[in-house]
Amino acid sequence: MSTISTASPDMETAQGLFDRARQLEDDGDTQQALETWRHLAAVHPDGAVYCRLARLARKLGLTSEAKDAFERAIGANRRLPVAYIGLASILIDEGYVQKADALLSDVLALEESALAYCLRGVARRELGNDEAAKDFKRAIEIDPSYEESYFNYGMLIRDTDTEHAEKLFRLALQHSPDYADAHRELGWLLSKSLHSADAAYHLRSATSLDKTDAWAYVYLGNHLWRNAEPDAALKQFQEAIAAAPERAFRYGLWRRFTKTSKNGRKPGVSISGPSN
Repeated sequence: MSTISTASPDMETAQGLFDRARQLEDDGDTQQALETWRHLAAVHPDGAVYCRLARLARKLGLTSEAKDAFERAIGANRRLPVAYIGLASILIDEGYVQKADALLSDVLALEESALAYCLRGVARRELGNDEAAKDFKRAIEIDPSYEESYFNYGMLIRDTDTEHAEKLFRLALQHSPDYADAHRELGWLLSKSLHSADAAYHLRSATSLDKTDAWAYVYLGNHLWRNAEPDAALKQFQEAIAAAPERAFRYGLWRRFTKTSKNGRKPGVSISGPSN
């Protein structure tokens, strides 16, 4: 999406604004870039422009504006897959997975892609739809290097087929070695199967790569406690609370840890992890 439609008589001016907004983004001036995209969308309501505005707005946490821009992009060009995919991604985050599933089915009727199949698989996983596995498999067939497909397929089966899930998480890391979520989930699977050294490596990698992931700290804390390292475990639980102080598990972690520490028993801080 490096250019915009040439249908407008003011195309040259519009293209200049498009290039300027893109350069501002590249230079890290996101606020000025956002204002430029907004202005361009107002004077040149093009699908590509709306998508660029939506993408940046979402990056800056302006979810409502991003959602509106993706919807306007679809209105301007109903054959623009990236607009459907962007809107569906927001809908999944907001919990409107049925709507996301329908949107992604629409875009797949226009054009098959690993991203669309993977995202629809995520929506269908949340809906408890048995077709989710087929979507992840199809995404892998289309693009065997797309790490998200392996990871999300692994998340689908992590509780029912741990051996296959472990293989999928390793494949995700093979294609993206710095994939923090894959390190976290692989480490947790290994921890439960008592592969201590490998588990610790992957869990520590997860906390190092994403210091905002509270679940990675929780998983690592559990692992350390199981391996008779209570002081190190406590530090990880404290890191989890600091990373996400608003999460409900903060009080449960602390209460369970202090209670079992006083009684000289190992704490069972086995809280269900993220569902992404």
